[in-house]
Amino acid sequence: MPTPLGVSDAGLQTLLTTMQQIVVAIGNLNQAIVNQTAAIFPQTQGTATTATGGATITLPTHPTGYFEVKAPDGSTKKVAYYDP
Repeated sequence: MPTPLGVSDAGLQTLLTTMQQIVVAIGNLNQAIVNQTAAIFPQTQGTATTATGGATITLPTHPTGYFEVKAPDGSTKKVAYYDP
């Protein structure tokens, strides 16, 4: 039976089903992007005021602090930051 818009109930059901599938696909794509982003980019773990190892090259001798970053292998690395 046609609706006031001239579309049958079966046509509306097909449209609704397709739209639901699109929403699910977008949700799946979003989750895949989130998962890949976490795997590709290091995640910050906090800050610290000291670190060991490595050498600085023409940087101030006393950084303000260090960002703690979790590397893909699970180890924690420290990256110095300085006040401008």
